[in-house]
Amino acid sequence: MFDTLLHQPLYVQLNFWILISSVSVVTLLCCVPTKEKEHAGALFFPQLPDKFLTLLYLLLTGGLYTYGYYSSLFPTEAESEAASSPWLDVLAPLILFFPLLVRYAQRQGFGFPFAAKHFYHLFLTLAVIFLFSISFVLSGAAQWIMETTGTPEMQEAVKSLKETPVELRMYGIISAVVIAPIVEEIFFRGFIFNTLRVSTGAFAAALFSGLFFGAIHLSLLQTCILSFFGMMQCYLYMRTSSIIYPILLHMAFNAIGVARIIYS
Repeated sequence: MFDTLLHQPLYVQLNFWILISSVSVVTLLCCVPTKEKEHAGALFFPQLPDKFLTLLYLLLTGGLYTYGYYSSLFPTEAESEAASSPWLDVLAPLILFFPLLVRYAQRQGFGFPFAAKHFYHLFLTLAVIFLFSISFVLSGAAQWIMETTGTPEMQEAVKSLKETPVELRMYGIISAVVIAPIVEEIFFRGFIFNTLRVSTGAFAAALFSGLFFGAIHLSLLQTCILSFFGMMQCYLYMRTSSIIYPILLHMAFNAIGVARIIYS
């Protein structure tokens, strides 16, 4: 495997090692004994079942993405012709992460504390994320990464959505704009961030959980932007004490991205 990896383009090697490293570091930090309970702040203090679910899904998610990456390095000559239902593909993450969603709802629920300051933090966070993204591109950093590592400008998932027939595109849009934000926010902010922050503190928890969030997208350009996105989502989660606001921001961010892809 490693010999084959060394013959891949530089960006493939870097993507792979960032993914492996982020999964390893976050796993180790999740196993660190928790500090005093008051460090949990307004967010729930992870109990043993929460830490167990965090580690279980962390390893499951990291394993699935690593296996997918490994498989892409060793393509088989004959691909399976069996096609699953588009709706099954869309709902698969919800089905897979159902125990995680149930546990989160049991512990903290999905309350929507309405306050003008929460929406202020939501729009401020979204503005900062887009400002960072634009600066990242205009500064030449994105171009430098592409030229230095051979990273393609278009991520495979983006390319796939753009090339999807119009009649099937709805399923990809629902998955990206509705399903992914719900599952990813509960997993990355609700569990990983909560578990890390009582062991490492909020800043380190946001940093490492954000890096892991960026790494699973398997694109150097996406890793840079989405790692920052993940860290800002941790900030929004802490400021609002509700997972609903990060979910709404994630939906808006993905909806803007999908619209740009389709109409570009």
